Amino acid sequence: MPEANKFLEEGELEKILKEKLFHLEQVCRDPISHLKINEERQLISRCKRPSSRAPSVLAAHSEDWEKRTLWGIQPKRILSLVHDDLYNFYENQICASLVDNLEEVLTERIREIQRVVRQTQSIEKWQAALETKNHHRAKRMSQLWGALWGDGGLLSQSEKALERVAKLRRRVRVLTNSFLYRKSSKRKGLKLRMTNIFSDQSTYRNVADIWRAWQRENASGLADPQEGWKRIQDATIGMHYYGYLTVLKGLEYLGCVPDDLDMRFCEGVRLPFGSDIGNLSLYWAPDGSLELKPPDGDSIRITSVPSLLAGSDEIEKWMECLPHKNLMILHLDSEQPKALPKTQIRLRGPGPKDDPVTFVSIAPWELESVERVARALRWRLWGPVY
Repeated sequence: MPEANKFLEEGELEKILKEKLFHLEQVCRDPISHLKINEERQLISRCKRPSSRAPSVLAAHSEDWEKRTLWGIQPKRILSLVHDDLYNFYENQICASLVDNLEEVLTERIREIQRVVRQTQSIEKWQAALETKNHHRAKRMSQLWGALWGDGGLLSQSEKALERVAKLRRRVRVLTNSFLYRKSSKRKGLKLRMTNIFSDQSTYRNVADIWRAWQRENASGLADPQEGWKRIQDATIGMHYYGYLTVLKGLEYLGCVPDDLDMRFCEGVRLPFGSDIGNLSLYWAPDGSLELKPPDGDSIRITSVPSLLAGSDEIEKWMECLPHKNLMILHLDSEQPKALPKTQIRLRGPGPKDDPVTFVSIAPWELESVERVARALRWRLWGPVY
């Protein structure tokens, strides 16, 4: 975990928005427009300025005549010049797209701060565990707290940071109902060019400053595809290692001790354990999964999936395609679940008893990950014994 205090500090984009967001609000309320002149056939009573082509068009359309007189034609309709304000041009499109970009960045920032808030709330919730007789959990929690947060006040600091960013996002979301946002089209891949309007108009010039601050904030997300692929691979490998660690800690939590404490656990190695239900063995398979062999019965295959399963629209179809065998899937918990309520309960795991697939949600920012994995292992290993 990075230093939480430094992570919660006000970033460059937040400072720029705090100083110049009202310029974007002003542009969205009262944007400049280009004057567009159209020709339209109107009733003679509504015509303010006839077009130069009005006589020739009137001569060709006898249905627009009111009547004929000795002095000529009395028109009923005439080709008129109609002035129309045009708002959907480049500078206004930049402003409308900036609203969407800012909302996306601020939403992601809020999710990150919410994780810190949940961590600190977990600390408050588990504070009572130190006063109980569960000394194993108390020791582990004390070590975690001492390593991550040596000083107090982090909960109030994270809540203030969350309120600060949420306030900015509320102001940005209001702009999605503004006049400019409705009139202008939002195009993907727009790049800022310092046109005359952005250079001469002070309000638009400040909007350009916000756009450049957003670009600097979003620079990491605009990396080349090769770098993005590498980040995904690193995250996948990191999730596998974190899954291995939680399984080992969960076995230790259940009192399972390796027979050889000096053995290095790596790919292709089978690690034997001693427990009160008999001898166990944990094997690191070449495909990245773990195989836990109980004294009696089939092996339990454990695999880590770096995905937000509950956030998928088609998670039920995916779960139907899983092999019906002893399988334990460690996955990330979704902050915005889209699955059915019964599926969400199943993904929290473990259960039901006759389900061959056990789901356990873990995450580095969840202090209960080891307890959840230990509970699932006890469900699978100790359940048949009792």
